[in-house]
Amino acid sequence: MPGLLDPGLHDQGLPLTQGLPLTGELPLPSPSPVLALSTASDAAAGLPFGLDISTLQTYVLLYLGLSSLVFVVVWVVGYVRSR
Repeated sequence: MPGLLDPGLHDQGLPLTQGLPLTGELPLPSPSPVLALSTASDAAAGLPFGLDISTLQTYVLLYLGLSSLVFVVVWVVGYVRSR
Protein backbone atom coordinates (compact mmCIF):
# COMPACT_ATOMS: atom_id res chain seq x y z
CA MET A 1 0.00 0.00 0.00
CA PRO A 2 1.54 3.34 -0.95
CA GLY A 3 2.25 5.91 1.76
CA LEU A 4 0.01 8.89 2.41
CA LEU A 5 2.33 11.38 0.75
CA ASP A 6 3.48 9.01 -1.97
CA PRO A 7 3.68 10.93 -5.25
CA GLY A 8 2.39 7.80 -6.98
CA LEU A 9 -1.10 8.64 -5.74
CA HIS A 10 -1.13 11.81 -7.82
CA ASP A 11 0.10 9.91 -10.86
CA GLN A 12 -2.95 7.67 -10.62
CA GLY A 13 -5.30 10.64 -10.39
CA LEU A 14 -6.29 9.80 -6.80
CA PRO A 15 -6.59 12.57 -4.21
CA LEU A 16 -4.13 12.47 -1.34
CA THR A 17 -6.96 12.24 1.19
CA GLN A 18 -8.48 9.05 -0.18
CA GLY A 19 -9.26 6.67 2.67
CA LEU A 20 -9.08 9.35 5.38
CA PRO A 21 -12.08 10.73 7.27
CA LEU A 22 -13.73 13.73 5.61
CA THR A 23 -13.00 15.93 8.64
CA GLY A 24 -9.31 16.00 7.74
CA GLU A 25 -8.29 14.39 11.02
CA LEU A 26 -6.09 11.32 11.08
CA PRO A 27 -7.45 8.38 13.04
CA LEU A 28 -5.56 7.92 16.32
CA PRO A 29 -4.70 4.51 17.75
CA SER A 30 -6.49 3.54 20.94
CA PRO A 31 -4.48 4.35 24.08
CA SER A 32 -2.54 1.70 25.89
CA PRO A 33 -4.31 0.40 29.02
CA VAL A 34 -1.14 1.19 31.00
CA LEU A 35 -1.36 4.88 30.10
CA ALA A 36 -5.15 5.17 30.34
CA LEU A 37 -5.31 6.54 33.88
CA SER A 38 -8.00 9.05 34.81
CA THR A 39 -7.07 9.72 38.45
CA ALA A 40 -4.06 9.33 40.71
CA SER A 41 -5.77 6.49 42.54
CA ASP A 42 -5.79 4.49 39.29
CA ALA A 43 -1.99 4.50 39.33
CA ALA A 44 -1.74 3.74 43.05
CA ALA A 45 -2.38 0.03 42.58
CA GLY A 46 0.75 -0.43 40.46
CA LEU A 47 3.32 1.47 42.51
CA PRO A 48 6.58 -0.33 43.33
CA PHE A 49 8.03 -0.99 46.79
CA GLY A 50 4.66 -0.59 48.52
CA LEU A 51 4.67 3.23 48.23
CA ASP A 52 1.44 5.17 48.36
CA ILE A 53 0.70 7.89 45.83
CA SER A 54 1.17 10.81 48.24
CA THR A 55 4.64 9.63 49.31
CA LEU A 56 5.69 9.16 45.71
CA GLN A 57 4.37 12.61 44.82
CA THR A 58 6.34 14.17 47.67
CA TYR A 59 9.56 12.45 46.61
CA VAL A 60 9.05 13.43 42.97
CA LEU A 61 8.46 17.08 43.88
CA LEU A 62 11.55 17.11 46.11
CA TYR A 63 13.63 15.57 43.32
CA LEU A 64 12.39 18.07 40.73
CA GLY A 65 12.96 21.01 43.07
CA LEU A 66 16.48 19.94 44.02
CA SER A 67 17.48 19.10 40.45
CA SER A 68 16.18 22.50 39.26
CA LEU A 69 18.15 24.24 41.98
CA VAL A 70 21.34 22.34 41.07
CA PHE A 71 20.78 23.17 37.39
CA VAL A 72 20.58 26.89 38.17
CA VAL A 73 23.62 26.73 40.47
CA VAL A 74 25.71 25.03 37.77
CA TRP A 75 24.77 27.69 35.22
CA VAL A 76 25.47 30.55 37.63
CA VAL A 77 28.86 29.09 38.61
CA GLY A 78 29.73 28.63 34.93
CA TYR A 79 28.70 32.21 34.16
CA VAL A 80 30.72 33.64 37.07
CA ARG A 81 33.80 31.62 36.09
CA SER A 82 33.62 32.77 32.48
CA ARG A 83 33.81 36.44 33.48
